[in-house]
Amino acid sequence: MRTGVATGSGRDGGVASANAPRAVITAAAAAGKEESRSPPRATGEIIASITKRMSSCAIMEALADSFELKKVLTRSLVMIGAGDLEACKAQAKVIEGGLASLYIRTVEQLKEAFEEPELLNQILSEGFIKGRLLSVLREELKNSQVRSAWKAVLKPKTIKPMNRPLLRRLDVIRVDITNISEINQIDQTFYARVFIILRIKDGMLDDDLVKDFEGFPFDEDGRPTFRPSAKWYLNQLDYPNARDIRTLDSKVTTEGNDLKLIQRIEGLFNQRFCLRDFPFDQQDLTVTLSANCALEGPVPVEFHLGDEPAQLGVDTVNFALTDIYNLFPEVTAKTMTLGASSTRRFPAVQLRVNVQRKSEFIKLNAAMPCSCIALLSLSTFFLPSEDTADRLENTITILLTAVAFRFTTNNYLPMVSYMTVIDKFTLLCTGAIVIHSVLGLLFYWAGVEVELLEVFNKIFLGVFLATWASANIWFLHKGIDDDEEEDGTLFPRPC
Repeated sequence: MRTGVATGSGRDGGVASANAPRAVITAAAAAGKEESRSPPRATGEIIASITKRMSSCAIMEALADSFELKKVLTRSLVMIGAGDLEACKAQAKVIEGGLASLYIRTVEQLKEAFEEPELLNQILSEGFIKGRLLSVLREELKNSQVRSAWKAVLKPKTIKPMNRPLLRRLDVIRVDITNISEINQIDQTFYARVFIILRIKDGMLDDDLVKDFEGFPFDEDGRPTFRPSAKWYLNQLDYPNARDIRTLDSKVTTEGNDLKLIQRIEGLFNQRFCLRDFPFDQQDLTVTLSANCALEGPVPVEFHLGDEPAQLGVDTVNFALTDIYNLFPEVTAKTMTLGASSTRRFPAVQLRVNVQRKSEFIKLNAAMPCSCIALLSLSTFFLPSEDTADRLENTITILLTAVAFRFTTNNYLPMVSYMTVIDKFTLLCTGAIVIHSVLGLLFYWAGVEVELLEVFNKIFLGVFLATWASANIWFLHKGIDDDEEEDGTLFPRPC
């Protein structure tokens, strides 16, 4: 009865037995297609059609498992030299039929039977498997398990599409700038402490933002998701114009459905000071906040000044340099982009505070003495016009005094490569003094008559008075403009 399962031992029989499962599977699939072409018209027919398709699927799965068992048996018979390939296939078919009588129809069932002593004894007593075939079959079952595991590992996975860039908006809702000090014109730096609060609106409703993870996220396949948490965004905040800063506080808090990114820093910031209007200059103290998330990158960020007015303030009470500068109480914020390349820009917000220099010290200790020295040179015009030696001696003495005084005041004047207001003023006063030396040389070298020399003396006196008066009026006018702009303009004139 068990041997009747085999279909033939010749070439045709072996081929037919090998191709039988494939033919049955093809026929079942064709039956399924036929059913899909002619849909049933009644509920009973629909149920019958579904049942038939499910039966076809079960049959195909059973045939596939049976075909796998036959392959394992055939490989084992070939390995022990039971005959050629066709003979081994025929013998495998016979063994498969015998195992089916014991309800062993798959590789997994055969493996379990080998692990149970009672079933193994029954298989051996029936004579389905005997001799070297038992040990070879055990090894082949192990190899089949390994091959199945590798197929599962190497099976190509469905590659999920990468997440599209999601633009995150950070609202600037509060900025406090305090402890401003160490405004250094030579190093072009200043010291400040900055407190910033940024808001991600409805951030609590985003599962990615609320994760307690500061690193960059990856999925189970090791690919970046480009959906970092709020803590990661907080760590990306940067201050491009900072020279040496220290983070005092950095945290993420919640308020309703919103997330708040809070950071407090202090340190030195680079700032280009324009001193052309010295000592009547106004200076910007700028803190630039940026995020290391390019607008064209996979994790873009933008700063927004908020739908509601942001709370921007500066501490003027504890300003350490009140004897030198006037500190304005306003902070001005402006969004912008940074980056060396036009195709890779980073978002930024520029926070500016304005200070204005108090010019009284320079007026009293530099401008006024220089003006008085120049005015003293009027004494030259009261000397006889033909007395060249006395005139030159008086002029050179006054000129040397002005030069020596200039060297004394250089210690508290800015050392820049361009001319400031005080430089121009002292140069005009020095030029007025030099006029006297030209007048003293007219009589000695040019041989001008005394009567004509008196005329030139009056002309040079008028030129001197006009030059000296113009220099002082221009300098005072600068100071008056400075006082008028103290309560109006926040930002200095362009350098």
